[in-house]
Amino acid sequence: MAEARLSWDPELFARAETLEWRSRVLAEGFLQGFHRSRMRGFSSEFAQYSPYVHGDDLRYVDWRAYGRLDRLYIRQFEAETNMRCHILLDASASMAYRSEGSAFRKFDYAALMSAALMRLLQTQRDACGLSIGKDHLVQHFPPRLSRSDFWHCLSALETTHPEGACHLGPCMHSLAELSPKRGLIAIFTDAWDDLKIIMGGLARFRHQRHEVCLFQVVDARELDFDFKNSAIFQDMESGIRLPVTPDWNRAKYFAELNKHQSSLVKGCLDLGVTHHVLATHQSPFEALSSFLAQRQRHP
Repeated sequence: MAEARLSWDPELFARAETLEWRSRVLAEGFLQGFHRSRMRGFSSEFAQYSPYVHGDDLRYVDWRAYGRLDRLYIRQFEAETNMRCHILLDASASMAYRSEGSAFRKFDYAALMSAALMRLLQTQRDACGLSIGKDHLVQHFPPRLSRSDFWHCLSALETTHPEGACHLGPCMHSLAELSPKRGLIAIFTDAWDDLKIIMGGLARFRHQRHEVCLFQVVDARELDFDFKNSAIFQDMESGIRLPVTPDWNRAKYFAELNKHQSSLVKGCLDLGVTHHVLATHQSPFEALSSFLAQRQRHP
């Protein structure tokens, strides 16, 4: 599989007036780099085998079964349907964070990735929906194929302002109730929430047999804690203010960060959830490439 070769210029993308333009450039550039590779979905769900009879489509012959049993069997499938994808975007106050020198807030980066993913799915006629969550689901658009529905989702992304406390768990449970049919759930969040609550929501999706991909969107400073001077740090959701001296607090910060990330990664592995860390200074082409490559390996 070829790699995307377009350069990522955060400043250029940040200066663009509309999310529509950003997502179109990102999606089209990605498709050029990948020669329009198709993301595999749930276009057919296996139901049972039946003996081969003359006239059956040879594409559905199970040749492995033939090798074992020396008899031809046809794989029969349940109703043919395009993949259904639903994007859940965290719009809590912590997603508004942008460190000095960064071109994007975490929410802006997540919105760009969400819009680009919707465009990619639209090109292959897969239905995609969008939910935006704060302390509850504030907007919900069920997966549909029409272009007008895509524009409604795009408008919601452009007009939403990240604010308020994060309650990702209840948002995931609400979305699970609204999404009974098996599909792909793509979650964009910084995941700085209680991990037991996050895992509870992810477990419910998996219990419903959804494929789940968790995109953890973070700022570079949250990963490297590259602060030089003492300052007052304020929690963007609770408003709590704390004096911080980086040289004194760095070791404790990294200990807590590593503990959180290790538990998050282990929890996702245990549940069969795909986990990607997206730093806002990194190329979204790489993130989309990794996601597509993983889905091609595990259709």
